[in-house]
Amino acid sequence: MKKTIYHITLALCLLGGIGLLTLRRLDRAYPPDITTCNDHSPAVYDRHGALLHSYLTADGKRRLPPGALPAHYTALLLNYEDRRYYQHHGIDPRAVIRALGENLRGGGIRSGASTLTMQAARLIYRTPHTLSGKIRQTLRALQLETHYDKTTILRCYASLAPMGGNLEGIGSGAWYYFGKTPAELSTGEAAWLIALPQNPNRLADPDRARAARNRVLDRALKNHTINNETHHNASHEPLAPAPHPFPQHAPHYAALALKRGESRTTLDRNLQTHPPGNHPGRRRAEPPAAQQPRRAHPRQRQRRNPRLPRQRRLSRQNPPGRQQPPHRHPLARQRLKTLHHPLRAGPLPPAPAHPH
Repeated sequence: MKKTIYHITLALCLLGGIGLLTLRRLDRAYPPDITTCNDHSPAVYDRHGALLHSYLTADGKRRLPPGALPAHYTALLLNYEDRRYYQHHGIDPRAVIRALGENLRGGGIRSGASTLTMQAARLIYRTPHTLSGKIRQTLRALQLETHYDKTTILRCYASLAPMGGNLEGIGSGAWYYFGKTPAELSTGEAAWLIALPQNPNRLADPDRARAARNRVLDRALKNHTINNETHHNASHEPLAPAPHPFPQHAPHYAALALKRGESRTTLDRNLQTHPPGNHPGRRRAEPPAAQQPRRAHPRQRQRRNPRLPRQRRLSRQNPPGRQQPPHRHPLARQRLKTLHHPLRAGPLPPAPAHPH
């Protein structure tokens, strides 16, 4: 019996050593690459740090930088997705055992054991939802935990989380749905953005959005992440995610700034949005009083162009469909010239009698 236990222990040690050597060779052959996490949309900011103009990435995504992650967003995210994020090394054995028990009792896939690191690996390397993809995702998660710290991995997930369409990351989601930066999000809005990556198309519905937000808040209250007052205020605040267009101010100047490698300008976004006369902080000038239109001076009237042929002048003066005035007739004009000629003033001589 002792020999059998010894042989089993020796075999397990050998298999473990071979596995470690294999993983090290794979790590050297396929090093981790997280450039996608830092591949943000080219953006230009004004002198106050507000977004002035943004562009799509090379792969057609709208991926704004998340900036400093808010504390309430990080707390809600870790409580909802991975409570033992800072205790495991990419794979949580407790979560694996718990997911196996729930799936066996439910007779199907009821729960997953994916950690936040595994989800970040899936977003970085676009692994499929298959058994081979799950194995690759697990290996990549171990590799990420070996080469990077927890803060970097958390920022990778916050930068690549799907928000619907070509939107990725909490920065793009916060601006598109609420017109805010991540630092300006309320607790309820942050809770909804945490649940959104699970099904972005369905959770855009207002009723489903409120239900998803409340699930995140209820779990946070259950695990004492937030108190009762915060839970009540966040669950009862109005939630109306609506599309907000991304800023596209000063496009020519923004393109020139990006060409120079500058991301910060001296412009003011408020002045680009509202002209100086219509700035919201200034009183709008009253329109001038209505004035009577002045008659144009005879010398200011359009003169006849002598270079045009006579037929073109006549066609311009008398377009088709316009009734010819009586004095425009050639004979009538000649008669008027005769009457008003300075040397022929007075009555006209009688016409000679027609000879019989």
